[in-house]
Amino acid sequence: MRILFAVATLALIAACTNDKPTPSVDLTYDDAERVVVENFTAVWPVRPTVTTSRGPGCGTNAAGMSEGPPWAAIMSEDVYNPSQEFIDKTLANLEAMTAHGFSRRPDAVPGDDPVNRSYEDERGFSIAVGRYAGASPDGVKFGVTAKGPCIDE
Repeated sequence: MRILFAVATLALIAACTNDKPTPSVDLTYDDAERVVVENFTAVWPVRPTVTTSRGPGCGTNAAGMSEGPPWAAIMSEDVYNPSQEFIDKTLANLEAMTAHGFSRRPDAVPGDDPVNRSYEDERGFSIAVGRYAGASPDGVKFGVTAKGPCIDE
């Protein structure tokens, strides 16, 4: 299950990683970060306890590690053993993002938990939901990650 979590996380950030990074939108990092927070709080059904961070670099160095600039803002929060009501509300909020230009991406891991899904808009902002059983001794991990496009500044 840890492998599935890693694959899902990499699938979310992979849209921004390439050998020759190029910014995908004309925004400042601060503007992109603000949008990431707005997207995250629209989906996460309770007040977030986390803040954004400068996410992975959008380039790849000779060792195959991500590096920047450009950078992508990212905001992610997880809970363990959430109620079905919490999961259902999160998924409903995520689906509601289609009214704001988001569309569902194809599943990165075919046959994975049906709760796991990600959405993206034309500007490169993405939101993903994942549930991972067996990834932790604490129980079932459920989380949301919002990420912005690559910003070159």
